Amino acid sequence: MNYKDSVLGLIDKKTIAVIVFLFQNPTKEFCLNEISEGSKVPVATVYRILRKLTRYDLIKFNKIKSLRLYKISNNDAIEFLRPLFEDSDAHLAEFIDLVSPDPNIYSIIQYGKESKDRINLLVIGDKVDSEPVKGVVYAIKEKYGITLNTLVLEPDQYVQMSDMGLYSGRKKELFSR
Repeated sequence: MNYKDSVLGLIDKKTIAVIVFLFQNPTKEFCLNEISEGSKVPVATVYRILRKLTRYDLIKFNKIKSLRLYKISNNDAIEFLRPLFEDSDAHLAEFIDLVSPDPNIYSIIQYGKESKDRINLLVIGDKVDSEPVKGVVYAIKEKYGITLNTLVLEPDQYVQMSDMGLYSGRKKELFSR
């Protein structure tokens, strides 16, 4: 068992579900019922969890008349917890799910240094239409706040550029047909 599983074992599964849901949507605000639906936790339980998380400044809320909208906080405590609750590869899995049905795409490679808000990807294939890829990149940016720098290349272009040392360093094949 790794440290992540050990620490998460100390926290109630319903609390984890609420936090994970909010981490998956870091820029959005949700009412109580939306969080309940998204996390699959009963409304009364979500209410108690949100009160506790608000007390610890992990969640913040906006009150509009009688409506309260909740959102994950943006502070050091949340950044400390992020590796525990955030599925760090969810954005990449979604990108691959959305672009890989294109039969012209042969391979998707992650390369270079990865940061928490920027990832470099090569989409390799024959006559790949880059417009749908750009649309998916935009959707990922909106949903996760992560920039995917994508470059669409023909296979021979990739080989030539690799031979020139342009894509040296860390490479990870995420998809291959």
